[in-house]
Amino acid sequence: MGVFLATIRWQHAPKAVEAWSKLRTVRGKINLIKAEAALSSKAHEALVVRTLDKFTSISKRRNKLAHGFFGIVTDRENQFAWREGASAGWRMADGLATSSMRETPKPPTWIYTPSDFSALAQDCGDTFDLISKIVDILPIFQAFREGI
Repeated sequence: MGVFLATIRWQHAPKAVEAWSKLRTVRGKINLIKAEAALSSKAHEALVVRTLDKFTSISKRRNKLAHGFFGIVTDRENQFAWREGASAGWRMADGLATSSMRETPKPPTWIYTPSDFSALAQDCGDTFDLISKIVDILPIFQAFREGI
């Protein structure tokens, strides 16, 4: 993403990348890249927003899987059960705060198959290929824009 930003800001790359490197969250870094692209041109902004929206969507899918709990569904072949990572802690905390002995509700469980993981991996690869192609093309775009 830092290289992506540098190719967008071209002549102001060191300053932009320095600001980007100080940010700690992906959301903050993405917002900075979008803002920097808007400073470059409407074409940069449109291209970057579309690309980073795709990146963000895939990141959410990846994070959901990476930060949850998995289990194997034993009565079905090639299926995996998934629950949110924080759900057990929240359920326990909620149960401790009540005076009743009722069971706290269990979080929803989703079922995934190997093809779900494969599709996510393919989408991640496609998105990074797109970003790589844009990084290759932007210097050419900059040269034409500047009349070099």
